[in-house]
Amino acid sequence: MSKKRIVYIVNRWGHPLQKFFIKYVRESGSAEVTVLQLPAIHSDTKRFKLSAFAITEAGQNVPFELDLWFPFGSLFKITLQYFLNFFITFKLLRRAGIKYFDICIGEVGFNGAIALILKKLGKCKFSIFMNGDIIPNSAIKDKVYYLDGGKRKAGLAKFFDNFLIRFQYWLRRIGYKNDLIWYPNRKVMEWDAQAGYIPRKYFIAPVAVDNVMTEVNLKSRKNNNEICYIGGLYENSGFNIILSSLKAVKEKISNIKLLVVGGDGSSIETYRKLVTSYGISDNVKFFGFLPDEERVFSILSGTMLGLAAYRPSKSNVSLYTDSSKVKMYISAGIPVVITRGGPSVWEDIERFKSGLIVDYDDRDIARKVISALTDKSYYTELQAGVSSFAKEYDYRRLFKEAWSNIETEFNRKFN
Repeated sequence: MSKKRIVYIVNRWGHPLQKFFIKYVRESGSAEVTVLQLPAIHSDTKRFKLSAFAITEAGQNVPFELDLWFPFGSLFKITLQYFLNFFITFKLLRRAGIKYFDICIGEVGFNGAIALILKKLGKCKFSIFMNGDIIPNSAIKDKVYYLDGGKRKAGLAKFFDNFLIRFQYWLRRIGYKNDLIWYPNRKVMEWDAQAGYIPRKYFIAPVAVDNVMTEVNLKSRKNNNEICYIGGLYENSGFNIILSSLKAVKEKISNIKLLVVGGDGSSIETYRKLVTSYGISDNVKFFGFLPDEERVFSILSGTMLGLAAYRPSKSNVSLYTDSSKVKMYISAGIPVVITRGGPSVWEDIERFKSGLIVDYDDRDIARKVISALTDKSYYTELQAGVSSFAKEYDYRRLFKEAWSNIETEFNRKFN
């Protein structure tokens, strides 16, 4: 089978699912991949800033930057971004020297629509919608998802936020016209089916880990009483309850240390004030967002536990995702602390005994964290579970099957 040319379109580059899929097809000699990261808006009240880039098949980074004076609100910025994304897609393809390719993968709604458009324009033969999350429920009152980070709760903000949610439903309907739908788990597929989205052809391929990397990191030196958190700093992601549980852990382990990777300047500043009020400022270290993956894993792999205390709420769309946070902890060789009723991966953590299943309760989290940190034999058992989990979710196995599904549908259509 000849090597395919793939264009993979994302909004956030660096997710383990993207990286391990691309790593597999390159290592197996199945395909060459160009990545397009379409813009994310930078927070600035007086300017309109966009950053995008392409990573070519040869690994060259081709940037696109836009910085304009734009003293209008979030709604106008988001609307303008949608229009500009089409233009930027073709600009990046031209700069990357890509005129035609075999397969286009569009990750999440807008990019799934772009994948279909590129196919209709004759730029590629076959298109895939990587459908990795669900759409927020506009019926939940006083909840704003897209505008101003949820700070404004009602009035026009809610009205326009509902408009953007409905637009996401429309984009999803377009995405379902692609040749193949890729789900990370059955939860997303079942949610879509209830909303009336039925795929013609689909496959399921979850976020993977690198089993070899896990085994190396399991043997790395762990710093006693250090635990970690990676990701955005939000209540729904469990960061608030993690901090309140740390207060209780400190009562038994005075030198407990939480290393936090992620967050931007404003969110970190907000939480610095909170940890000061809790009396745990000496026990929390904020690193912010770190683009260097090796640096990230050097931090995570040196800790004892990774925390993923998702808030089990109907408004928490993260419950439907396949948590990259959890898979990063496993790749880092550390057991996971995850809430019962969080993303469905908690069931695998329980099945493989590769972490602590906790209630969304700071005292329960604290009690179980203390138990794992103070009982060496118990911690060794958890590490064995991490090893078993990594073998099950190794990218070489998972994406061999995923690529076989893609090739089968591609050949069925063109051979």
